[in-house]
Amino acid sequence: MKDLFGLTNAVKLQLQGVQQNPQYHPEGDCWEHSRIVAEEAFKAAEQLPNIRREIVYVAGLLHDVGKPSTASYSKNGNLNFLGHEEAGVPIARELCICFGYQAEADAICSLVGLHDYYNRAEWRGSLSPAHIAAFRALARPARIEEVVCIWQADSRGTPPLPSRREERINEWLEWIL
Repeated sequence: MKDLFGLTNAVKLQLQGVQQNPQYHPEGDCWEHSRIVAEEAFKAAEQLPNIRREIVYVAGLLHDVGKPSTASYSKNGNLNFLGHEEAGVPIARELCICFGYQAEADAICSLVGLHDYYNRAEWRGSLSPAHIAAFRALARPARIEEVVCIWQADSRGTPPLPSRREERINEWLEWIL
C-alpha cells in the first residue's frame, strides 16, 4: 500500500535544515525547495501531455535527497552539492520501496537522476532529433515529458525563476512536443 504521508515525512526529516546556497536557493533549505518542486511538478503536469502526476509529484519530493551526503564547500567558501543527482538515486529507490512505490520506483529514480540534465554543457545549443532519441532511451522508464516537467518544477521551485534556465527548458520542449 502506498504511503505518501509517510514518504513525505521521511523526506522532510532528511532535508529539513539542510542549508543551500542562498544565491541559488533564496527560498530556504532543501526541504522547502523540494516541497515547492513537488507542488510545481503536480501543477506543470496539467499543462504537459503524457504525464503521470503521482510519479512527478513523488520525484519532485525526492529530487534532492542526495544533497545531504554530497554537501561540500568550494575553495571560495561556496556551498555546493556536486553529484547529488546520482547520489540521490539509491536513496530515492529505498524510500520508494519502503513507502509502497515499488512499481513506480524505476521511473521516479530516473527522474531524480536526470533532474538537472538540461544544464549539462554537451546539450547546450546542440539539440537534434538524434539527441532527443538518445535522451528518450536514457530517461526510460520515465517519459521524456516527465523529465521536462521535473526540470520546470525544479526551476520554479527556486523563485525568482532564472531566465536562462527557462530558455534551456523551452529549447527542449520545442524539440520534444
